[in-house]
Amino acid sequence: MKYTHLKTLLQTVSEKDFAPIYLLIAKDAFDRKQAVAKLLERLGKNKAVASFEAVAQNIPDILNSLRTLSLFGDQQIVIVNHLEELTAKQLEPLMDYVENPNKGAIMIGTAETLKSTLNFYKTVDKAGTILEIAQPDKPWEKEKAAVEWLQDLVAEEGKRMDQATAQFMIQNLGSEHAILHQEVEKLVLYVGERKEITIKDVSAICGLTNQETVWQLGEAIFRGDSAAALRIMKAQLEEGQPFLVLIRQLRTQFMNGLQICSILAQGGGPEDVVRVFPYLRGNLLQKQISQSQGYGLNHFRKGIIRLDTAELQAKNSSLSDGYDTLADILLIKLCNPKLTHD
Repeated sequence: MKYTHLKTLLQTVSEKDFAPIYLLIAKDAFDRKQAVAKLLERLGKNKAVASFEAVAQNIPDILNSLRTLSLFGDQQIVIVNHLEELTAKQLEPLMDYVENPNKGAIMIGTAETLKSTLNFYKTVDKAGTILEIAQPDKPWEKEKAAVEWLQDLVAEEGKRMDQATAQFMIQNLGSEHAILHQEVEKLVLYVGERKEITIKDVSAICGLTNQETVWQLGEAIFRGDSAAALRIMKAQLEEGQPFLVLIRQLRTQFMNGLQICSILAQGGGPEDVVRVFPYLRGNLLQKQISQSQGYGLNHFRKGIIRLDTAELQAKNSSLSDGYDTLADILLIKLCNPKLTHD
């Protein structure tokens, strides 16, 4: 049995009704961690739990744990993390186990990704349960999925958040689930007994940067004004704004521009843009359309790749002088999208 949503899977699980094998596949590490935690809650807190990393030298110990009966007569849960690290050959002993599982054990495997063509995957699909949380390909689909995920998370806390607030939060903080979860916890405490979380609450508690300034940074980039963009970025960094947050906010503006260009390229008009971005009205709508058309569909695509590359470089670097040089190079490329050198 295969599922694409954790909530749907959990509805089929209880202490007395469960599969012998669960395979949880999600690119986001937080999603995998959350899926395991919620699955353990459903299976019961009194079961013994053993956890292993999926490396070749651990396979004998993993199989031994799966085949050993619990001293307390209850099912033992064995978690195997990062199954994507094993080759098809190394997965064979685990596949043999899946075909003939021990009734006294429950196996939970996790993976960032796993090909559905693997024999191991196919065997689990027949004998157990698979949760595969797909990552949308298109930027606006990613944002839509993130908005829905965020609203569901808020609802689990007994609160409400409308679409505009969720969209505002994601556009300013990014769509990384771990960060959003952390901010929701703070928001729930902040609003207290109040049921509705508003844009005002998000602005007050989530430590957002100066949105007008970040918006101006984007506009400077889209009109090719390198001097203004460099000046605004430098001021933001000197004020202590995190470089990674600024990148994510710029990325949101690029994703929005890409979506507007895509809508227009497919024959849509301003009314179609408003359906996706209901906060764009009047002069602001016309400005966004003109600005997006001026920068261009292909340049937005190239810009998103450059932003992602800069984010990866920032995460993997240990720059003693901060991110000034990296930021300068990035902005020059974004303001001059026809540059081919990367």
